[in-house]
Amino acid sequence: MSGPVIPIYDHETGVLCGHADLHNNTFAAIDRNGQVHNMSLGQGDVHIERALANYASGFSNAQGCADIAMPPVLVANASDRYWEWDKDDAFQAVDGTVVSPGANVREVSARLSSNRFQTKQYALGAFVPTEVTANADAPLQIILQDMRRVMAALHVNREIRVADIMLNSANYSGNRLITLGAGAKWNGGASSDPIANIQQIMEAMLMPASGMIMDLTTWNWFTRNPAVQKFTTFKTAAPPIPGADQRDMFASLLNIPKPHVCQMRRKNMAVADSYPFVWANDVVVYHRPEGGGLPLDGRDVATGYTFRWTGGTVEGATVEGGWMIRSFFNPYRGARGGTQIIVTHNDAEQFISGFVGGLIKGAIQ
Repeated sequence: MSGPVIPIYDHETGVLCGHADLHNNTFAAIDRNGQVHNMSLGQGDVHIERALANYASGFSNAQGCADIAMPPVLVANASDRYWEWDKDDAFQAVDGTVVSPGANVREVSARLSSNRFQTKQYALGAFVPTEVTANADAPLQIILQDMRRVMAALHVNREIRVADIMLNSANYSGNRLITLGAGAKWNGGASSDPIANIQQIMEAMLMPASGMIMDLTTWNWFTRNPAVQKFTTFKTAAPPIPGADQRDMFASLLNIPKPHVCQMRRKNMAVADSYPFVWANDVVVYHRPEGGGLPLDGRDVATGYTFRWTGGTVEGATVEGGWMIRSFFNPYRGARGGTQIIVTHNDAEQFISGFVGGLIKGAIQ
């Protein structure tokens, strides 16, 4: 609603030179050409835009499954060997019948071999010029964000390496490898039976299954699969599609290994706006000793380990779990120098035994 508008005249010439809006407290001047000029101040006239001091948005990747599939084992040397007792020592029957009193007893010996690992160094760095840090707005935290950028890239790289090993069909044999055809896919196959697929792997493994890894899309199709829902119908009155906090209960209900639903993504550089899951389409079933540690008594084994070298540390570096982070002032780059960031780790991702693991290849299409 507008208030009264009062015309304003030049007191000498009597020419209209403007008007005042008493309701909106505005004043407009009229020049000699009859053009009206608003003389009141607007919001844009009294504020110079600047960056918010408490807001800087960004993204973070999901937690990966590399340390679940191949738990890190800290080692003192960059390369070494590890002992392996023959699997048949635990399963092979030997006739121990004594043919007569005093007869010689048949003897057996434990069979032993060794295998070698060689760690590789992985490292990335960032350099932040002094000019940038000195001129940056407070919420940006340039050095911290560059360090996060380095760590994120190294974690994605490791996740891809581990997934490539664990999803490699050549590492599995016999009934421990299932390649699903179109009719058996979990997302629409006419003869699809996910529980039977998983149980076949469990039955073929020489040690009990500790867990299984799949991506979110595969897990969602698993829970929506008609065969899975029919299976749960006779066991519980609860809804057959579980939420994230019900996965352990759901696995126990179906008598399948604990599922780890891995949602880490990677950027597909060949396709615009494409960020597929690292563990896409396939399902890995694995075994590892309780607690994820090394088997020391020759009675356990794991599907895979990551041997991580802890040597080569330098003064001033931060070392945690075999990851070494260095941050220091580098006076030799740029006019004013800057902060140098380097993150490194030495890993050997080692597939130990396909006899205690399994792979469902192409669970979904």
